Amino acid sequence: MILGFEQLHKDQLVLLVTTLWAIWFSRNKKLFANFDLNTNDTIAWIDSYISDYNAAMAMKNRCSNQQTQSKMGFGAVLLDWQGKVVAGLSAPAAGNLQPLIAEALSLRASLEWCVSIQIPLAVIETDSKLLVDKVLSKKDDFSALADVVEDIRCSFICLP
Repeated sequence: MILGFEQLHKDQLVLLVTTLWAIWFSRNKKLFANFDLNTNDTIAWIDSYISDYNAAMAMKNRCSNQQTQSKMGFGAVLLDWQGKVVAGLSAPAAGNLQPLIAEALSLRASLEWCVSIQIPLAVIETDSKLLVDKVLSKKDDFSALADVVEDIRCSFICLP
């Protein structure tokens, strides 16, 4: 595996790591949920995941190239219970914000989108622990983020 990092082309390494992850995921589904994923579904999931990954990386590269022009973008992806992409949202925005504020605005826009199209959500994921802590906190917040965090909290109430 260590040699793979040095000898495999980037696309081959992505395929290898994603395949190993899919095998591990299938194993866990069988052991803990007594659910068998057939080989064709696993292969389709790998293809779909790599496709989504490449699209996200392309968007990331576009966004980082636009950072000097004070442009950024928001995005969200909805997955079903099997991890397949059901819907996606991306929107450009003007500005060059701090990461926490950008994360909060993105989450708010994504939740407003889910409310507007009446999609029920079971799990919401973000990579910003600081934002999660602010949303779940019961303390008064007097930061520049307070209104956006309150909008996020209110969006939870409006979800179907």
